[in-house]
Amino acid sequence: ASTTYTIDQPTSYLAPALGITLGRLLRCNFLQIFILGRLFNLIAYVWLAYLAIKTAPCCKQLMLMISIIPMAMHQAASLSYDVIVNGGSLVLFAYILKILSEKKPFSWMNVLVCTFILVLFGQVKVVYCILAMLVLLIPAEQFRSRKDRILKTACIFCGDAGALFAARLPAIVSHVVGTEYGTRMDFYNMTFVFQYPVRFLRLILSSFETYFWMFAKQSIGISLAGLNISIAEYLVIAFMIVLA
Repeated sequence: ASTTYTIDQPTSYLAPALGITLGRLLRCNFLQIFILGRLFNLIAYVWLAYLAIKTAPCCKQLMLMISIIPMAMHQAASLSYDVIVNGGSLVLFAYILKILSEKKPFSWMNVLVCTFILVLFGQVKVVYCILAMLVLLIPAEQFRSRKDRILKTACIFCGDAGALFAARLPAIVSHVVGTEYGTRMDFYNMTFVFQYPVRFLRLILSSFETYFWMFAKQSIGISLAGLNISIAEYLVIAFMIVLA
């Protein structure tokens, strides 16, 4: 039996797809094609990180440190869509910092750029859509009026939400008509939250207790791809505190 895989966000795999396509055109073997895909993904991440550092009016060293955290580099050198998520987030932070430092009126061009960056990575992972709230940091003085602020902010939020809805539309339609679409985790949807709030809370607490330390170590590069580095826990905690 054949299995069909559907990619919800094809733009997030554009860079590795270019590398794989180039390898196929050059008649490379499997290993060479695999490496080319990872190389193009790494190039995309390096370009996004460079763009963020160049755009940021300040904190360039901090932006560099964040971009080369071991976990981010591990993902950048893979075929993961996290390259677009991580790189796009850095670019959005840098662009917001630039807007705040220039203290110029928040124009419609700024609206388009912010919306484009959010659409680029916001539809890949739902949780990153919350970064649209960074626009709320822009002071009222940089808008012509209160109405102008509400209108431009709403356009950014609606653009972000619209891209997310468009990306998830096939899954939503298939769920409504009762057909299966891809992989669905029944525990993590709003229906389960409202029907079984106590069970959902227990699930969250259990997941936190079981996986928090493992994910915490992975996030700062202490554990990568199943490789556990023997570092004392108090040193890891101290590093986390300094990083925070």
